[in-house]
Parts: sequence; structure tokens; C-alpha cells
Amino acid sequence: MGQGPFEHRDSGARESKPLNDAHACSEEMMGSLKLYPVKKVEIIVGGDHLKFVKDLLDDVRVSGYTIIPNVSGKGHSGFHEGHLMFNDVNTLVMVITVVPDSWVETILSGLTPLFERYSGVVFVSDVQVSRREYFGAREEQAAGSQAGPSGPV
Repeated sequence: MGQGPFEHRDSGARESKPLNDAHACSEEMMGSLKLYPVKKVEIIVGGDHLKFVKDLLDDVRVSGYTIIPNVSGKGHSGFHEGHLMFNDVNTLVMVITVVPDSWVETILSGLTPLFERYSGVVFVSDVQVSRREYFGAREEQAAGSQAGPSGPV
């Protein structure tokens, strides 16, 4: 029997399984996939402060981030509509990045001046990644767990 594009064949003598069989596939793959603990930082700010957040994360040398524009939701100041026609500045944006634990304090310190004057929120969560070298681990290991700048930007 040939191996189709959505089949997985392990090295044993068992038959191949379709990759869309999530339960069977996840049990088999989780045993071989190594996960590493990191921190996920989610920052929600007004669109007019996006440049500040991007500059901070670039200065900290995060390996990447995701920007979600036009965030809608309800907070302490009421409901925020996500999409305003022809106006990205008056909307909320969410910036998500994943970094080693030792970088979080630097990011939070860098955001302090922004949050002292303007509204916004930061969420920091424990997460696990399969490829830690994509998330600053190489720099952290090379610098003896002191990657990123030594203080706020």
C-alpha cells in the first residue's frame, strides 16, 4: 500500500495512519517531540502605540512577534470596536511574542513608561515550544542566560 500525502508511516510493522486522525497521531508523535518551557507575552495597546512596542521588542532582540490588528473586546473602559474604516491608529492591537523566562522582566520594564501614561494590558503565560532555538534560546545559552539587554530600553 502506497503512502499518501496525509498518511504517516512509523518505523514499525504497523499500517500507516491518516494524519488527520488527531487522537491516534498525537499519542504517537507526542512521545518523540521534545518541548521546552518559555514565556508567551501578549501585549494589547492602542494602535498609535504599536511602533513603541515593536521598537522595544526589536531592541530586546526577540526572534519574532505576531501583530493582530483591530482587536475587539470589553475592558474596564467599556467595549472597543475592532475595525474602524480608514483608521488603524484608534483601534487596539495585540502583539504576541515568545521569549526565554529571563527576558520577560526587561520587556515589562520597557513597557512601564507606556502603561504609566496610556491604557493597555500585558499577559505573561507559561508555554512550551518544540523548537526553542526559534525563540531566543541560542542567544540565552551563549550568553549564560543573560540574553537581551541588561535593562529597559
